[in-house]
Amino acid sequence: MNTKVLIASWFLLVSCVVLGTTESLRKLGISAEQATQLVLSSFGLGTPQLPATISKIAANARVTIVEDALQFAKEVTRTPEFSEWWAQFRDGRKPTPPGPPKTMEALRKEQLAKSQRDIDQLKKAMTDVAEDQKAVFKQTIEMMQQSMEQMEATETAHDSEMNMYMLQAYEQSLSEHKQSLAKWEQEYPADGQAFVKLRLQQYLELIKTVDFGAKLKPVDKVMKFVDPKYESKSWLWKSCYRAGKAPNLAAERAVRGWLAELP
Repeated sequence: MNTKVLIASWFLLVSCVVLGTTESLRKLGISAEQATQLVLSSFGLGTPQLPATISKIAANARVTIVEDALQFAKEVTRTPEFSEWWAQFRDGRKPTPPGPPKTMEALRKEQLAKSQRDIDQLKKAMTDVAEDQKAVFKQTIEMMQQSMEQMEATETAHDSEMNMYMLQAYEQSLSEHKQSLAKWEQEYPADGQAFVKLRLQQYLELIKTVDFGAKLKPVDKVMKFVDPKYESKSWLWKSCYRAGKAPNLAAERAVRGWLAELP
């Protein structure tokens, strides 16, 4: 899952999904337990999980919803359940190290063993087929046996050179893995609160770029930005725009307050 998708999930979650007060939860018809799962599933799936009733929330109620959402999200991220979920989520994104290289001799042995297994299976299957079909099986088995004989007789003079190339490729893979691991540690810090802090900071950086005064126009029954540069903006940028200036100002205040509480 890439970072941009996670940022999108996070902002939409805290700004319009998870509601902290009983009244807000009642309006959307979801329980606190369901709201908590929305926090975790939105992170895990990379897309915001919205209750169907979200579309019924009036525009003038969005500021309260944003404040409630951020408060509830803050509480969720401070629970042991969140810490446990984060550890599992983070580990699932950890880059897998490359396997050690195999020698040409080992690769040949593996291929020969596989071919022998295939031949044995064909011989076993041949006992159950009609007599007029056994000739095809025999021909296939003979061809496979010939291929095995050719492989066993293969010249091995260049094995050392090939082994050296495969070792170099492995070392290159190790170097790339080291870089991927460093990036993973940066994007997915071990401390879940550090991850929360990173996402909140990214929201503040994003919201500074949103032009809430941008004009729209109908194009083929779809509203599009008058300024074409806004049409190329990210889905998250457009989501912030659609949420409106007042809700985002409320979100910004709450996020700054939240950040002040984090180490």
